[in-house]
Amino acid sequence: MRFVKSASLLAAAALAAFPATAQAQIWIGQIVGNMMAQQAAYAQEVACMTGTSMIDKEVAEARTPAPGLMRSYWQAVSSGAAPTSAFLIDKKMRWISAGKELNQTNLAMIADPFARSGGSLVEAPVGFVRAGDAQSALGQWVVRDGTGKRIGTYQALLRRKGGQWLLSTLTLVGAQEWGDPVVQYCHAPGDVLPYRIASTARALEYATKQEAKAMVKAAEAQAKAERADAAPGKSTKAAATALAKEDAARRETTLSQRRTALQVARENDAAAKKAQQDYDAMVAAGKMALLSGG
Repeated sequence: MRFVKSASLLAAAALAAFPATAQAQIWIGQIVGNMMAQQAAYAQEVACMTGTSMIDKEVAEARTPAPGLMRSYWQAVSSGAAPTSAFLIDKKMRWISAGKELNQTNLAMIADPFARSGGSLVEAPVGFVRAGDAQSALGQWVVRDGTGKRIGTYQALLRRKGGQWLLSTLTLVGAQEWGDPVVQYCHAPGDVLPYRIASTARALEYATKQEAKAMVKAAEAQAKAERADAAPGKSTKAAATALAKEDAARRETTLSQRRTALQVARENDAAAKKAQQDYDAMVAAGKMALLSGG
């Protein structure tokens, strides 16, 4: 404790030895650095939540070992053994089939109906993405019978521990059941589209209000400039008119910027809605094919 106090006193003395301007510069530098770091983190989060995917190298880092992981699981359940080595054993671990859910406490009770069907696991995933935050990955694997007919689909959420990718949640989707398609996500599957829809709607509302305010202020500034130009007198008229016109020009520039921002907000909102419509159409088509036996 004495050492800590002494070190604190020495540090305070050393800081006091600097000129006040130097202390201010250090403090300002720290504040600016923190602000820049926060802005960068915010921009990264927005990019993630709007569906920006990881670079191919980072996706491959998760995808490459995934077929081997599923093969390991398949071999275990096909032989009647518990697939313990394929799972990340923690409180998040889940195995789900036909309404039955197992966790880390009863993993040995897994009885995989796909493995008992006599089918074969297709090791290449039909869909695979890595989370935008890099913390997990999501993939789908199909099991088919000897004729190529789909017996079922594994929907697997993978997480990493100690550099090794393992199963965190494995959901079994039967041949007559619907499984959501694999699409890009940020933190949890399905989080990107709702965020895009909500955030672009808010941005459009804000941009619309800002453009309306800018229009009013630009009109007021223009009217003021016209009054100044029409006012009698010579000594102060030129200066007042010049100032009013400068303000009007600034307001017009601001209005132009607000209109550009509004156009961008409209385009982003339309793109988000189109993405939602495309996803809904894909899901509807998939469900229709499922009902018709396609």
